[in-house]
Amino acid sequence: MDVSELITEVNDQRRDTTSNFVDDAEILRYFNQCLRNLEREHDWDFNRTSASFTYVSTSASYTVSAIGDGRWKNPIDLFAGYQYHFEFVDANDFLYLSSMSNNVWSYRTGQLYVNNETNVTALSVTYYTSAMAQTSGGSWQTQLSASTDSPIMPERFHDVLTDYALMKIYRKEGLLEDYGISKNEFEG
Repeated sequence: MDVSELITEVNDQRRDTTSNFVDDAEILRYFNQCLRNLEREHDWDFNRTSASFTYVSTSASYTVSAIGDGRWKNPIDLFAGYQYHFEFVDANDFLYLSSMSNNVWSYRTGQLYVNNETNVTALSVTYYTSAMAQTSGGSWQTQLSASTDSPIMPERFHDVLTDYALMKIYRKEGLLEDYGISKNEFEG
């Protein structure tokens, strides 16, 4: 569903649909609040992506912005050969781990550190982005903005956005019973 369909779904369930009470722009802000909350809560499969880079045997350090799509989020998770999962490996741990195995990667302050004794030239990194939405053209972005934008989460989970918006609206309307129901549905 895109933003216009999500707003229609919210308005279908609201009591007071006058735009001077809660307009579409406010509903869109609620959607984006929900997406930010979800993005901070977990590393979701739907905002997991990957990038490739060329390993140079004389260099162990790479600038992250030259590898990824510019949407690296913190904390960033890096996977090496599906054997290791690190979050912000510090320099000492990296040196220790890289002395014991191949293809150990770590990330710190805009740099990706790689130990690759096999000298394989094409390496890939899997990471989580802060992108939670996409344009109608498919470009990823951090929030919904246009009526044709859509969340990148699977459509079966779009109800979480409408439940969150309804929870905020019902609380604003003073409909505490409806607020409680929407809150439970959102949290579920």
